[in-house]
Amino acid sequence: MGTFQKLLDDQIERLPRAILTQLVEEKLEKVGRSDAALVEKITNHILNGEEHFEWPDDGPDVTLEFGDEDFAKLEELSERFTANLPDLIQNSAESIGKSVADECKRTWQDHRLKVEDELVGFRQRLRQRWSEGLDGLGILLQMAREQCEEFDARIAKSKIKRGSLRNEALSRLHMRACQVTAEIVCLLENGFADAAMSRWRTLYEISTVATLIADGGDELADRYLAHEIVERKKSADEFQRCAPALGERRIGQADYDAIKKEYAVALRKYGQPFRESYGWAAGFFGCAKPNFRDLQAAADRADMHIYYKLSSHGIHAGPSGLTTRVGLLYEMQFAGATNAGLEMPGANAAYCIVRMMGLLRSEPWELDDLAMMRATISLRDETCRAFERAAAKLERDEARERQRVGRLAERQFASRQKRRPIRQH
Repeated sequence: MGTFQKLLDDQIERLPRAILTQLVEEKLEKVGRSDAALVEKITNHILNGEEHFEWPDDGPDVTLEFGDEDFAKLEELSERFTANLPDLIQNSAESIGKSVADECKRTWQDHRLKVEDELVGFRQRLRQRWSEGLDGLGILLQMAREQCEEFDARIAKSKIKRGSLRNEALSRLHMRACQVTAEIVCLLENGFADAAMSRWRTLYEISTVATLIADGGDELADRYLAHEIVERKKSADEFQRCAPALGERRIGQADYDAIKKEYAVALRKYGQPFRESYGWAAGFFGCAKPNFRDLQAAADRADMHIYYKLSSHGIHAGPSGLTTRVGLLYEMQFAGATNAGLEMPGANAAYCIVRMMGLLRSEPWELDDLAMMRATISLRDETCRAFERAAAKLERDEARERQRVGRLAERQFASRQKRRPIRQH
């Protein structure tokens, strides 16, 4: 890039010469000395500010006079070019832009096929290295889906009203946890460890909220489900404010009034603290205005905050997101997939999805419940160990490769030194 700008700069730089050349050519034509070489010679003479000029020997000497009228014409031509320059730039940009876009589209299919071939090989190598951990996480996800189906079937048959709101909230949270875990698996299989860690952040939030709902029962579940109107009201207010600038139509007044009315009813029922981001938990854990850190502490998960903070770097645009990346290996930067860093999001996801499965079972647990949880915990631990083994092997392999490359570079340097001629002093 920059080639087209350089061409434009060159043309602008040549503008004074072009205008002067045109004027000199007109002067010479009037005296019958129209000659391209002579025009260039006189133009160079004027632009260089030289005092003496020697006419060619093949013709009579003539006098060229430049008066106010000529300088006015020079200024007019210059102003005309300057006035047309914005349109020239715009038209050139559109024409060049279309050509560039057409060229990109023309070459895209070949590029796409090349990238896909490279990705096939990359995914095969990644799968070979991390297969035990990825398979373990996939098994846990399948078990979570099956247990969610069993849970929904069981509560659908139950005629007991007590716990119905709790079960509804847990079922919805569990289904969303399964979906997010599937996204994490997809990202890990394709080498996007940082993105998987970011999605684990969501999974961790879901499991934390689910833990509180499981302990808080119907009352807390009711507040949690009802809190949707608070988020809907905030979104509606923001949309009404931004819609004109976005070229969108505002929400109809009747619909907007209905949202505000439902919001007001919720605040009357649950109190003013209910309007805060985590207002559904206000008062339950000794906090009038709780934040997510308070929820973590209430769910006995405060020790996980460091992982939660780490996962946030990949979501936000802060400078830590440039350097604090789980997929980094020896501080190498990258702009795509990598086969490093899968152990942290993989193991954390395994812990969260097993926790979600445990929340679907109510005390007192039956033998089947105990056996199933022992199976999931055993699979979780195996999965985490498999991720750790793969990460350790990758680090060893990378260290050996760096040593090999270093030795090769040393040999090449030594060989060049031997071939270098000895200088005589």
